[in-house]
Amino acid sequence: MFLIGMFDSPFVRRVAISMKLLDIPFEHRNWSVGKDFDRIREFNPLGRVPTLVLDGGDPLMESAAILDHVDELAGPERALLPRSGAERRAALRLLAVAIGAAEKGVAQVYEEIFRP
Repeated sequence: MFLIGMFDSPFVRRVAISMKLLDIPFEHRNWSVGKDFDRIREFNPLGRVPTLVLDGGDPLMESAAILDHVDELAGPERALLPRSGAERRAALRLLAVAIGAAEKGVAQVYEEIFRP
């Protein structure tokens, strides 16, 4: 299993940290959406990161989908996200704020790089 994307992406870091925390082994492919776009598109037609390519070759795209799979691998006792109830909803609210902040940060960096 390998994870595609550079750690300058908060979404790639989110996945990598979670997988390390849960002791789920993976290979990291430090590919950039700029210079390695065509390589990334071989696994993700959108050319986006993170992309986790499973051992059988199937790709998972978007950090939420990848982390859902990671939680499944970890099992319910070790999963990072509660399975149901008020605890799950509270965690999802916190995640929504964190992801929204990360998206705003990424958008600001892109603005400064591509439209100075």
